[in-house]
Amino acid sequence: MHRAGILLAGVIAIGAANQAFAHDIYGGWTQPGTGKSCCNDRDCRPVRSYRGDDGLHYVWLNGRWQPVPAWRVLAIPSPDGSSHLCANDETDEIHCFVPGQPQG
Repeated sequence: MHRAGILLAGVIAIGAANQAFAHDIYGGWTQPGTGKSCCNDRDCRPVRSYRGDDGLHYVWLNGRWQPVPAWRVLAIPSPDGSSHLCANDETDEIHCFVPGQPQG
């Protein structure tokens, strides 16, 4: 039983370390035009997205497709090819968005 507890604690620690490391990719992102940080350590993550016929990016946020304001799209490459979003889930305010590579 003691080994199981140690193993579980190790798995939890590794998971927390991986999550912190993964979140580091957002640390230097700033909102275009404002210089404010995109991230407050809990609002950035990979996201489903597509580019509409109107040229806007759309993200799946809080159970629906929402348009990304053009001024919130960062002109940087995705760190892993996926789309990433920094947004306030309570207000649906989009802070920053990095589009991923098109998949076909």
